[in-house]
Order: sequence, then structure tokens, then C-alpha cells
Amino acid sequence: MQLQQGGIASIIQRQSDPDAFRNLDYDTAQKRAFMGSRSVGALASNYSHCQLYNPVSATKVGLVDAIIVSTDADGAILLSTYNDALSTTNLTGANLYLGQTPSTVLMGTEQNTSTIGTQFAFFLLTANTPFIIPLARPFLLAPSKGVLLRPGAVNQSIKVAFFWREL
Repeated sequence: MQLQQGGIASIIQRQSDPDAFRNLDYDTAQKRAFMGSRSVGALASNYSHCQLYNPVSATKVGLVDAIIVSTDADGAILLSTYNDALSTTNLTGANLYLGQTPSTVLMGTEQNTSTIGTQFAFFLLTANTPFIIPLARPFLLAPSKGVLLRPGAVNQSIKVAFFWREL
């Protein structure tokens, strides 16, 4: 391969150009990519729930890109829809463009003696081992829609990290 008219100096200058942002993620650059985590400890005779919820008043939709979950016991984690905010749904996600506006979509937790939501998937986990839920495509959280996770049995803790965009 032969370089002409500028050679290697021209290539280096272009790659280090601070105004180019060639490798900057588009959604992060637009300040619409977020992440956040919630955890709920074990409580006797209660199910521990973690939720990502888009409030009724939202002017944006959420696209959930990834979920990482772990629990303190071997067993199932159930993924459900639930279109009401949990009792402590109040935590915003961190903007991945650090220092920018927090998310519209909220995270919440709740312990309840009964299960909450309508289950649509489950995954078998090994205790204390983070599991990335395989999403072939992002799923959409329109205003007043939510997704939640819970262990398949009572008296188990759960930790969840959500990654999403808002459009």
C-alpha cells in the first residue's frame, strides 16, 4: 500500500481531530442514554420487585437495551409487565453523558407478599452471579408502562441494572 499527498501525517491529524467525534455513540452524544440500578433485600414471606417505569406524564418513550440481574439464591428470575408505579418508584437514571439531565423514566422497588405484574419471561440464575438478560431487540416503554423483575420465590434479594434510551 502506498500513501500519497500527505502520507501518514495527514492520517494522524484526522484521527486526533477533537471536533470529529467519529467514535462517539450517537444516543450518548444526544444526551438520551441512561443507566441505573436498584436492589431489594430479602424479607420473610415477601417477593422482592425491581421496576423500570415510564410515568404517565412522560413526553418520551423508553427503549430498554439491556438488563443485568442477580439474586442471592439459585432459581428463577421472572420478567413481567406492570403498568403502575411501585411504592418507591422515584429514582432517576444517570445520563451517560455525565453531568447532564437525569432520566424521565424512573426506577422503583417494592416488597410484597404476592407477586406483581404479568409475567412474560423467566430465566434460571445461579446465586450471586450477574446474568445479562438476552434482548434480541430493545423493548419499548410508552408513557404509563413498566417492566419489573422479581425472584421466583419469597425471601430472596434482587439486584438489577437497567440500560435504556429515551426518545
